[in-house]
Amino acid sequence: MAGVTALFPQAFDGSVLLFYRWRNEGLYERLSVALREPVRELDGRLPAATAGIIDAQSVKTTESGGPAGYDAGKHVKGRKRHVVVDTLGLPLVMQVHPANVQDRYGAPAVIAELQAAMPSVRKIWADGGYRGAKLAAALAGMPAAPDLKVVPKPEGQQGFAVLPRRWIIERFFGWLGRCRRLAKDFERTIASALAWLQLAVIRILLRRLGRAETTANTVTCRSRTLLNQALSCPYRLQATALAARMRLSHVVGVPMLPACPRPSHSTPTDLSST
Repeated sequence: MAGVTALFPQAFDGSVLLFYRWRNEGLYERLSVALREPVRELDGRLPAATAGIIDAQSVKTTESGGPAGYDAGKHVKGRKRHVVVDTLGLPLVMQVHPANVQDRYGAPAVIAELQAAMPSVRKIWADGGYRGAKLAAALAGMPAAPDLKVVPKPEGQQGFAVLPRRWIIERFFGWLGRCRRLAKDFERTIASALAWLQLAVIRILLRRLGRAETTANTVTCRSRTLLNQALSCPYRLQATALAARMRLSHVVGVPMLPACPRPSHSTPTDLSST
């Protein structure tokens, strides 16, 4: 690689080298883990998840080569993205492997990684592709393995239907579909394919944190504006002042201010006549 950069210095500005360097150092994975906890806390959840949903998505590969296989169920030649998300749709564990690996056979490695990364997860929901004696035996051999519950399709279902819990991970795959780089698996190695998945997750988490901060700032500024207006016009906006003080105390932690003084309608005393 050093010889290629010496021959074509303008084609390699360092970003490609940084991508591989940070991929090998595990920076993308650490960033996604560090960003996931504050996003969960913003939603009122604990930093560590206790339940998850598992599923896999098959995508086509290109002429770049690398490990690949044929998914006979989806009629896709390429790779699978095996993911476990929490109940908010945030990924806990992600793996990439050839598409010919069935879901029930790839699940033990994913769940084993989940146990190491998030041992607090005690329950996992899955679809019918995770039934089977081999998977049940593999989970039985794991110490403190999470409970795997299959969410079946309703009898007589035709076409698409929203199923409990399973829609959460389908929505996550929809989020990935908004990233054009992930429309196919363009990478030659599994490590690079996983790195691009982690970069997409970092983007999703940063957008959530940014929106939460913008919303909080907007509510805070509006509350302060209402409060200032109410305090400056005590005759007409006493109700608005009370609502603003209550909102401000909950949003920014400011204690309740004293209520606006009620105006006195008594005739003022003429001191010059006394």
